[in-house]
Amino acid sequence: MDRRRKHKKKLKDFGREYFLDISVNALKHIIRAKNDGERRFWLVMFTLALFGTGFCVLEVWKVYESSFTKTIILSTSYLYSDAPFPSVTICEPSRVYDPVIKTLYDNSSGRPGSFDEAVFEIMAALATIRLPLFEDFIKIKNFKKHYEELNKLNISDMLLKAVRPCDNIFDSPCWWRNSFYNCCDLFELQKTCYGYCYSFNSDVSEYSKRKTQFYGMYGDTHNYWIDDRGTFKRPRRTGGSGPWSGLWFSMRAQKIPSYVNAKSGIVVMIRDPSALPIDRGMMVAKGTSGYIKVWGDKVIPTKRLIRVKPEKRHCLYPDEKIYLGRGYLTSNCLFNCYQRFMFHDCKSSLSRVQRRRSRMLGRTFV
Repeated sequence: MDRRRKHKKKLKDFGREYFLDISVNALKHIIRAKNDGERRFWLVMFTLALFGTGFCVLEVWKVYESSFTKTIILSTSYLYSDAPFPSVTICEPSRVYDPVIKTLYDNSSGRPGSFDEAVFEIMAALATIRLPLFEDFIKIKNFKKHYEELNKLNISDMLLKAVRPCDNIFDSPCWWRNSFYNCCDLFELQKTCYGYCYSFNSDVSEYSKRKTQFYGMYGDTHNYWIDDRGTFKRPRRTGGSGPWSGLWFSMRAQKIPSYVNAKSGIVVMIRDPSALPIDRGMMVAKGTSGYIKVWGDKVIPTKRLIRVKPEKRHCLYPDEKIYLGRGYLTSNCLFNCYQRFMFHDCKSSLSRVQRRRSRMLGRTFV
């Protein structure tokens, strides 16, 4: 018992000395109080001060949590050869090859309301349509008697058969990194919001997307992939800046017939190699040339910034979310939104472009 009393006394003396020497004055007054009333007063004051301090700290923390993440540039030393050259996608204002649309027009002439006229109207609309805008398909409701046959058509196959051949587009070799190449060796078939086009250095072209599902993602540290020929690391890069470090090509604009609502020329879209081309692009009219400068910015976040929660930094990094096979980019997110919009309204992925009111044009495009 004596030992226990001694331990209690030591603890009591230690606590008394600690509270007397601590910088919190209220505790000193509580210890030195001459009566119970004074002790209760300082105890209440201490409790109020404690809760007030906690409230202020909580409010400061809320402001800190809700504030935007501020970033600084640690270094601007980044080699051109480490930054992928952008993807260049070229589309014609009419995605249906002139001889094909002419044949369909001839087959439907003088046969109003026929199945051939319905196919022609569909192809004429597909020639200039841009996803997800489908107002031009309102004409298809005039062919209700052919809905059963039209539902058997595959829009993707129709556009693929009607696309202009690559070797018929370019009228001279393409220039890339101090060498001339056959343009069809550099450009690949590309599915876009317009339909089928051709792209250079794209990771999401019809050829590339089968090979680029995993590079640079899911823990893979490589920032490139090798094509079938084994000669190029993709996406391609250039070692410098200036007009001769980029891509040069020349195209023959096809003649647009009067029954297709388009003007002859070329639409150019420049994006990240992993980005799906969905923007409106830049129109270059027939008989003119264009020189497009590209600024090679590349932002690389530090590990410390990556650890910040997406809800706080209000942005996602490419490897944090996957859209249509590649990482998070604005265009990939929008394209995924289009796809979900069509699935919600049509119960299929971009298949019934006339929505439920027409209930036709089956099969998937994306």
